[in-house]
Amino acid sequence: MILAFPCIYDFSLTAFKISFLTLAFKVFNKMCLDINFFVSSTFVDMKEYRDAVIKDLQSRAGVINAQEFFGSRDKKPLETCLEELERSQVFVMFLGPRYGSVDSSSGKSFVEREYERAGELNLPR
Repeated sequence: MILAFPCIYDFSLTAFKISFLTLAFKVFNKMCLDINFFVSSTFVDMKEYRDAVIKDLQSRAGVINAQEFFGSRDKKPLETCLEELERSQVFVMFLGPRYGSVDSSSGKSFVEREYERAGELNLPR
């Protein structure tokens, strides 16, 4: 499952959290609580939104696969992101004004590559 949330800067964090949680828990209400969520977005501009949603999901729903938790690895950052995405059942994407880090081999942002990979894994769109 892919959930995408455009983040508008005049959209308050409180309103965002309420909107996100209302939608997410309508969707997940009938699912088990051990859900693996992959959180995708640019980091600096979406940090406040990421933190709020990650905190709430951790308290209710289980496992979060997000760059905040990847730690030090021998792989390139994009490889790590895509590997963690493969362990996930739900892809949550925040869209903001930044394009983010670019993968030099494809010319696409990490977020765009993650979104494409989620589709290749047949996560519903």
